[in-house]
Amino acid sequence: MKKLAVSLMMVMTGYIVFAQNEYKTALKNNPDSQIEIQIGSQNVDIRGHDKDEIIIQTEFKGEYIDDASGTMKQVPDRASGLKPITVSPADNTGIGLVVNKEGNTFSVLKISQNAVEKKYIFYIPNKAKLMVMDINAQVNTTYTISAMMGEVEVNVLNSQLKFSDISGPVVANSTNGNVEIVYGKVTPNKPNSIVSVNGYVDMTIPKDVSIDIELNTVNGEAYTDWDIQTDKDATRNVPVIPNMNMFHLKGTINGGGTPFTIQSVNGDIYLRKGK
Repeated sequence: MKKLAVSLMMVMTGYIVFAQNEYKTALKNNPDSQIEIQIGSQNVDIRGHDKDEIIIQTEFKGEYIDDASGTMKQVPDRASGLKPITVSPADNTGIGLVVNKEGNTFSVLKISQNAVEKKYIFYIPNKAKLMVMDINAQVNTTYTISAMMGEVEVNVLNSQLKFSDISGPVVANSTNGNVEIVYGKVTPNKPNSIVSVNGYVDMTIPKDVSIDIELNTVNGEAYTDWDIQTDKDATRNVPVIPNMNMFHLKGTINGGGTPFTIQSVNGDIYLRKGK
């Protein structure tokens, strides 16, 4: 009876669940919900689903804690069952993360210093707005984001971005990493911007889309299997800088429509026709 009462209480109060290597919390699956992720684990896999909940899974088991100075310490045997006293935010998930939920906004604020080498898998409402900010310059992260129907905004430093089955709109900026993105659908009339400073951009969009496309690269080339309609004078006024292979193109696909901007400073651009 006691177990049943606890289970009912969790369901009635908009549950938060701690299980071994897993954290769950409720969040409505609609465009008004917002998810903010600010961690720098080496591998972050974000997957959209059609449920009203967030599920975070990892192999991190919490063997270590952060002390107030941010250094790594193993929990001593004598501290078994006790919580560390620290001036920094404490892990409130049981899986090495600090999270906060206010109304329809869920935020991941911090990752334990001892969990940065672990993989985290997020199952999140696919209609929510997703914002990812990579604030850890010392960690090279691979972010994999899939099956999202809502807005996605990602800003990273030294990380790779891999999107699949995305509807958009997407705003993605990477300073030192490649960006690969495959659209399953394109949300009409919502601007998309994909930028990498020191990396390539590889984008696939469905063959039936109608978009306005702008491509820019300073020290790179652009490749496509699309028939892009351009004005014959579209690149005439691009400034010529010695030792730089500047490329700029504005055009339309299937008559034009949804705005897309793709940019790379020191990398190539690959624009592919999807199914």
